[in-house]
Amino acid sequence: MRCATIGLATGMVTGFFLVALGAVFVLVGWSAKADTEPPENGVATTAEIVGSVEETVLIDGIAKPVFSPVYEYVDTAGRTHRVTDGTASTGRPPTVGSIVEISYLPGDPESVRRTDIDRRWLQWFVRGGAIIAVIGMVTALLSLIVVLSAMARSRQRDAVRQGQIAACCANHNDQNDRLDLAAVDTETGAWLAKS
Repeated sequence: MRCATIGLATGMVTGFFLVALGAVFVLVGWSAKADTEPPENGVATTAEIVGSVEETVLIDGIAKPVFSPVYEYVDTAGRTHRVTDGTASTGRPPTVGSIVEISYLPGDPESVRRTDIDRRWLQWFVRGGAIIAVIGMVTALLSLIVVLSAMARSRQRDAVRQGQIAACCANHNDQNDRLDLAAVDTETGAWLAKS
């Protein structure tokens, strides 16, 4: 029974760990996907990258430059807007003159969100997280089923042995010492006669 308990603990911990890991993947994927989708009631248009804003940040204790693109676009009323994107990336600055797809809120032209980013990796991030979570649930459930069935079989064997002992004792008392019993065979549960 001790091995069954250890198996249950290992299976359950592994299962719950996988569920938590999958949930993290799903939440991160959904969050990133929401940050790259056009806002509700947003207006889609194109913008030109006209420059970038460079900042220096510490990444793993090392000062590195990060770049935020500056977009220029014309809204539906014909007004030109120049907006710095709130997201920054490391590496090299964005290519000035590139045309990108954006979305903005009509009442807030500064609320620009780039929408032409490839989001396929985000879909796989969410799907992968969901698959990991399902595997975790199945692992936890199977370990619980295996341990519970082992416990049920153990109880059933114990009940059969108790029944055999009781029947044998009753039979022995009825036969009034015709058979001198010394012990119980642990494998079969049968009484063994003294030699």
